[in-house]
Amino acid sequence: MTTLGHAVSDPGLDMVVVGVEYDAGASARSGSKTAPDAVRRVAASLFAPGSDRGMWDPALGRRMLDGARIGDIGNIGDVVQMRNGPVLDRLAGAVEAITGSGKLPVVIGGDHSITHAVVRGLLAASEGEIGLIHFDAHTDYLRPARGNWRPSLHHGNVMSWIAGEERVERIVQFGIRQRVDDDPEGGSKTVVWGGRSSIDADVDELLADLPQHLGWHVTIDVDVLDPAHMPSTGTPVPGGFSTHELIDLVCRLVSRRRIVGVDIVELIGEGEGAHRSALAAADVLARTLDAAFRPSAERQSGTESSSR
Repeated sequence: MTTLGHAVSDPGLDMVVVGVEYDAGASARSGSKTAPDAVRRVAASLFAPGSDRGMWDPALGRRMLDGARIGDIGNIGDVVQMRNGPVLDRLAGAVEAITGSGKLPVVIGGDHSITHAVVRGLLAASEGEIGLIHFDAHTDYLRPARGNWRPSLHHGNVMSWIAGEERVERIVQFGIRQRVDDDPEGGSKTVVWGGRSSIDADVDELLADLPQHLGWHVTIDVDVLDPAHMPSTGTPVPGGFSTHELIDLVCRLVSRRRIVGVDIVELIGEGEGAHRSALAAADVLARTLDAAFRPSAERQSGTESSSR
């Protein structure tokens, strides 16, 4: 592991990982603060210091993350958690510094409320608008929220607060299947591909909802996966994606858009089913980063991605 200062000043790094030991924003089962170390335990090669060779993937017939250098600054958190307290400000500051140094912030939560801090950091480090590609069983949204987020932000309304940010132009949600009392609000900046509707959709139809001029932050709540594939999460909902289906969808979208940040949240890293769930989360994360890195590397070398 390295420090934030060393990571942002190292010209060789492409991505910087931040673990967030925080689950005070969870309204149901706690434990997602244990996820960062659980992911590291099952994905040691992903976080190997100084390596840029990636990993050979026989399914793809090529090396994943070949040429990518990934730094890991460890975890941020508090000994005694304070809901919506200083840890979220430290996270926003870390993401701002990482983004400002030209590197991709990769955040491992933690409950989903941390994504609000990630977005604050992204917006502080850049000009213009961004969009979110949001994989989740829940919308985490009612209507745009503005003002003082500290009294009321939690993992179930985080997208309301993000939608309230003027420079967040679009939120596109995949896998949503939680039933709710109220009909969805019309005319908002959110687009919902409910349930499994995106699995067999034409990729061009999906990409039409993701304006190409935006930089996109990818936020993955692991409960987008079916509980058979992701048992260790706080609010599981039946009828989700398989791990293979999620990876295929993520890669189809991420490889065709400019990605400015990635987070993965809501994994509970301890208890029954945690090891199997961490393996699934680590695989999804690794393939998301590979899909994000390849087009970036090819743009820098002047070549075009074969998937475009």
